Amino acid sequence: MYEPNLINLTTRQICAIESAAIHNPKSNIFLVYSNRRYRNKYVREPLLDTLLFYKNVYIRNVNLWSFVNDTPMEKWFKTGKLFESHFITIHLSDFLRLLLLWRYGGTYLDLDTITLKSLESMPHNYAGIQSKDIINQAVLKISSNGDGHKLAEQFLLDYQQKFSAIYWAHNGPSLITRVLKRTCCTDDILKMINNPKCCKDFNVYPRNAFYEINFEELDFFFDEALLDQMLNRTQNSIVLHLWNKFSQHRKMKVGSNVAYDLAAQIHCPRTYAKAGEYF
Repeated sequence: MYEPNLINLTTRQICAIESAAIHNPKSNIFLVYSNRRYRNKYVREPLLDTLLFYKNVYIRNVNLWSFVNDTPMEKWFKTGKLFESHFITIHLSDFLRLLLLWRYGGTYLDLDTITLKSLESMPHNYAGIQSKDIINQAVLKISSNGDGHKLAEQFLLDYQQKFSAIYWAHNGPSLITRVLKRTCCTDDILKMINNPKCCKDFNVYPRNAFYEINFEELDFFFDEALLDQMLNRTQNSIVLHLWNKFSQHRKMKVGSNVAYDLAAQIHCPRTYAKAGEYF
């Protein structure tokens, strides 16, 4: 018997999409995936139905083999080198986000984020620093023309020229950092902050914008004793990044007085209401 390969999203991933939709009502929010999954209109999926309550949310499937046609990545992709990756899901995500931004422009958000404030009035091109050595691409905006589009092409060329199948971050945060060091008038990441003139109209935000809590500090999301400190540290944050690789196995009981629970109640309320005992 044929079994439908349905879209399978976690509560936290749906929260990421809902929070983006709530805070950016004038923007279209696309969930883009490349595996052959789809919605079955005859099967009720309460969490997914809750998400699609928002009229600016759309789900789209991409056939990578045709999507790369007439792009700088066509020949390289069809060599199959990407599929030699030891971290295929991660490296495919790195690849697809850059290709989407090159084709259409827009803002990319990872599915382990919570949007806290509107992104609609932010500059055309930006990313944020994770540390003094790394600019991350979990939140990345690129314009569809001008210097932004040229930079998107540089990201793609670096991806194929320096692709690594064995290093987890090499084709993601390390790539963004490498290209911006070549593009900007300085190798010092901290000097790029709030200095778009240096980086050809690309804006680099300080750590507190998107990555105030790093992957070694996950207790701030899940420990009630750290709630006040967490609220103080993230009061100027625009997005929270939850570092799914490290946080996905940490359960959060709905109704617990921890920062993640509070953020979910406020920024993805429909998802939170349907979550059940654990979020």
